[in-house]
Amino acid sequence: MKEKANQLDYDLIEILDKTMLITFLRIDRETLPEGLYCYDLRHGDDGTACTLENAVLVNHFGTVISKEPCDFNGKTFIEIEDSLNFLSVPSISLQDYMAKTVNELIENETDLKKLRVLIVEPEKPPYVAEIENNLRSLQEMVSGNIQYVGLDRDTFFYCNEEGKLLGLPGNRKLDNGDIVAGTFIICREDGTGEEASLTDEQIEKYMRRFWEPELYTVQEVEDTSYVSVKSYNSSDDFLKALFNDEDEDEDEMEL
Repeated sequence: MKEKANQLDYDLIEILDKTMLITFLRIDRETLPEGLYCYDLRHGDDGTACTLENAVLVNHFGTVISKEPCDFNGKTFIEIEDSLNFLSVPSISLQDYMAKTVNELIENETDLKKLRVLIVEPEKPPYVAEIENNLRSLQEMVSGNIQYVGLDRDTFFYCNEEGKLLGLPGNRKLDNGDIVAGTFIICREDGTGEEASLTDEQIEKYMRRFWEPELYTVQEVEDTSYVSVKSYNSSDDFLKALFNDEDEDEDEMEL
């Protein structure tokens, strides 16, 4: 089933150095206003978008709309690799996309997407900052892929999920004894699973909690990274343990 173009809400993306609209539905192209260009994205075996084409029947990832035509240079597709980037703005209508410039679309929503957070860097006191609420900004702040760690009922922080493996410096020790490696960003959870700005009370609370910089050796940081490994004398012993027929001694092996 194909949808009418002017009855949908779209996400704003950057792809191939152009700002376009995207929907994961198929569009009836006869309903597309004059002056706009419509293309399909194809996904690969891993489910991610890999090529932009005039039309895709199989492995359809999504439909994109552009104010500018795409140059295929005589080919039937354009490889997009990692060029697809979702912009951190709410869904917009086709009418807004046609009536406004790209800067207007982004600037109108920027203030709504700002987060007031507490940033805790190694060997420094924490400080308050306003950051853009998008994946790219969070990844830049922690120097890599982000990991969610809960603090209490309505606060959490993001840190580098591979901080210890990458050898990032030890930062602060948590109540459970774990040591965070690298910078982390404290946010509020709004009750629906989304990030929100910290309240004044939360900022004061975690300012006090993490005010004093803490120094840790590489070994101390590594000592908080471990997995539990159970050893068995035979496959029969393993199967018995698997079905809780008997207990086995547990050894801890450091990573």
